[in-house]
Amino acid sequence: MAGNNRHIWNRPFEGDLRGYPVHRVYAEIHQDFASGHLRLTRGKAQKDIYFFKGLLRFASSNIRNENAGGMQLETGELDQTTFDAAVKYMRVNRTTFAEALIKTEALPLNSLNEAFANQVQAVSTGALGWQDGSARFAPGEEKPAGVPEHSLNPLEVVLRGLPRYFTVEVIRGFLKRYSQKVVIPTARMNLEKHLIQRYYPAEQVTTFIHSGQTVSDILEKTRSDDDLHIVFFLLGTGLARLGGRETAGKAADTPRKPTGMPTSTRESAFIKDIRAEYRRIAEATHYEVLGLTQSAGNADIQGAYLKAAKKWHADRFARHSLGDASKLVNSIFARVVEARDTLNDHQRRAEYDLYLDRKAKGLPTDVGVILRAENLFVEGMGFMKMGKAAKALERFEEAISLNKGEAELYAWRGYALYRVEGKVAKEKALADINRGLNEQPDMPAANFFLGMIALDEGKEEEAARRFEQTLERDPRHVEAKRQLNRIKASKKGPGRASGKR
Repeated sequence: MAGNNRHIWNRPFEGDLRGYPVHRVYAEIHQDFASGHLRLTRGKAQKDIYFFKGLLRFASSNIRNENAGGMQLETGELDQTTFDAAVKYMRVNRTTFAEALIKTEALPLNSLNEAFANQVQAVSTGALGWQDGSARFAPGEEKPAGVPEHSLNPLEVVLRGLPRYFTVEVIRGFLKRYSQKVVIPTARMNLEKHLIQRYYPAEQVTTFIHSGQTVSDILEKTRSDDDLHIVFFLLGTGLARLGGRETAGKAADTPRKPTGMPTSTRESAFIKDIRAEYRRIAEATHYEVLGLTQSAGNADIQGAYLKAAKKWHADRFARHSLGDASKLVNSIFARVVEARDTLNDHQRRAEYDLYLDRKAKGLPTDVGVILRAENLFVEGMGFMKMGKAAKALERFEEAISLNKGEAELYAWRGYALYRVEGKVAKEKALADINRGLNEQPDMPAANFFLGMIALDEGKEEEAARRFEQTLERDPRHVEAKRQLNRIKASKKGPGRASGKR
């Protein structure tokens, strides 16, 4: 979920994909109408994606089966000799491989254009699966000369591509943790609704969101996997957010078209002030937007709002030619309204203060990061079921590095550690499991793990007590029931058991 630490994409950027997922990068570049070169790197793999005014114009990578030429070589449409000739041209002339394919006429023009279109789709969509690695954005850098241009909406790439990398199980598991939250539409959601309906014409989930439904309500009413993917798309791209119970979202502010270039010293001064304020609030909290402290009361909030609204309402600038700065005025005013609405609502303010607290403590606040941790957690549990505790431990370690606030992760990590290293790691394992149990006393898994460790040590009474506690919290816990029955059977002894027969 996009937070107040949002980057402004007319400036250079360097960051870690674990903290700034690719789908969020795409969405924000599109929102900012940014132009430039995005380079994604993971190990030896590299992707270069070029944007112009928020649209994806070209993309290439050093992954052979993603690129024009490599894909055709695999399908037999291009032979190895022709492919090698293009590679040689690229190296000798120090061009891109795309330009080399054009210059060597490796494919007929129609086939080449189709190949490049497929390349842009493959590279940009494949990047959504990169949940680690690094990103660098250079504003203004243009695509390589001589290659075909495309005009692809990056939100369309995200909408179509995310289901490949985030399973319904992971998304549903994440949403259940926020069952009483409301999925609140932003102003931009209305502008992009046509895109969703183009691919999902029968979808109903956007209607649910606009009617102020809780996550629990949406999970109950959704009839298809598509609806869950749409919810994640909206949250992951910032078109919707999680919040407290409230009714409909705010109406969209339609950006005003530029009315021409500034014509006076006064207008130049306005533009300077507008740009300075836009930069100031880019990473500001709601309190900072209104010039308040976190102890501000309702009267303080209303007074600060009225002052800011008077200064930044579009009507104040209606008679002036501000050029592109008119769009910034709308953005500033929208932030002022959002700050007022959030801080005036007791529940939303409490949730926002919690968000600030999580951010200050280094805990994740972005949906993409939390879902990545959830995905790793699910993978880890799968490895535990297969008896591959070492691989499970790796997943739990990585999940905790992304989301340090989930008690259950510590319990599973502790038990995986015990299974990998045995009694030598017992104290460390117990510390993790007990930490999880202390933070979440109703957790069945933690009691079950303590029971299994006690059973390994021959402490059957303690193990039985733990398995009973597990079943109190989860009566359907099959393994706890099985272990408890084994303990009860062992206490009867072989003589009594044979006597029964």
